[in-house]
Amino acid sequence: MSLSYKQTSLHILMVAVIFLLMACGGDSEDEVANLSPSTEQPTLPAESTVRSVDDNAALDADGDGLYNMSEYEQAIQLAFESYKWPGNYVPTVNAMLASLENAPPGEEHLFEVGLEYTKIGTWHQCAWYMAWLDAFRSGDIAVQAEALEVMIDVIPSSPVLGPDGVEVLSQTAETAALGDPSEVTRMIEGVGCDDLSFG
Repeated sequence: MSLSYKQTSLHILMVAVIFLLMACGGDSEDEVANLSPSTEQPTLPAESTVRSVDDNAALDADGDGLYNMSEYEQAIQLAFESYKWPGNYVPTVNAMLASLENAPPGEEHLFEVGLEYTKIGTWHQCAWYMAWLDAFRSGDIAVQAEALEVMIDVIPSSPVLGPDGVEVLSQTAETAALGDPSEVTRMIEGVGCDDLSFG
């Protein structure tokens, strides 16, 4: 049996989430099941401009709920433009799309509508966690405060997070707000943030 690139990517993502939950103390099947995308759209803070999944759905020309490669690249670009990035950790769309170069040749690559928010959300989360940790280590209170605001108000409001994902990210921000870098460090390591290429 051969898995498509989309199926392989989703399996890898789910395995990473399961390991992350296990590292954070979540180990029941119910907790893992609750990580599936919520059908409710969370309310984002007024200052956030992150688009919703529905905003990009119009890019799906045939309406089948799947992007082809060109549509997916457009969705990544549109979603990317709505995110705020910390000064030392600004990725490029090309860096995000570079991982797609490893897709098996000869297959039609299809991506579920909304998957762009999973990809960008990972980079966004990593960028702000690493910015906060750098600022924590150097004593830069202004950057810590800016990063913490995003960690509390924006990151847990991703349009593709389920309730357990929101809870884990909120707890990570709460721990950081208390001046404890352990959960942020664990998330950086668990997600593989050091492997991402930032400008």
